[in-house]
Amino acid sequence: IPFMSPEQLLGKRAQATSDIYSLGVLLYVLLCGRLPYESGEAREQRLTSLELVNRILNVGARRPAPRDGIPGDLVDVLMKALQKDPALRFPTVAQFEEDLRRFISKERPLSRPSSPLVDLWRLVQRWPRSAALVSALAILLCAFAVWNIRQRARLARSTESIARAKSYLAAIWTP
Repeated sequence: IPFMSPEQLLGKRAQATSDIYSLGVLLYVLLCGRLPYESGEAREQRLTSLELVNRILNVGARRPAPRDGIPGDLVDVLMKALQKDPALRFPTVAQFEEDLRRFISKERPLSRPSSPLVDLWRLVQRWPRSAALVSALAILLCAFAVWNIRQRARLARSTESIARAKSYLAAIWTP
């Protein structure tokens, strides 16, 4: 019973999304050491079959606690697989696998909302040497831009001084 999807418990036909749910329960047990319907507290006794069915159908899976030490990306993938509504789960096992592969390779899983800063951080984590090279080039480019602006300002001041000196000398030497 613990690995059955809600639709299977209701007597509906099992589909690929039912298998994804069962895989999600298995992954949850492997990562957290308990079923997704248990609180994980020592004082909680083993659930009876009826209590288990009630929690699967009415409560749903608990999000792993931060103390479980599971990265947020993996939690999002896991919780998508454990959605009560089959339409909200991964439609195919291949897509579930793809999100797990993306997590392992430090890419943003498709089940996790996008954020430009997080995506940039992932890029830096995946290619640290390239990120260091690009950062160094950006710093050099900025330093060159500042130097160029200062040189232009110095040239403008010099040109202005020369123009004033010419007009002063022209005023003095005019016959």
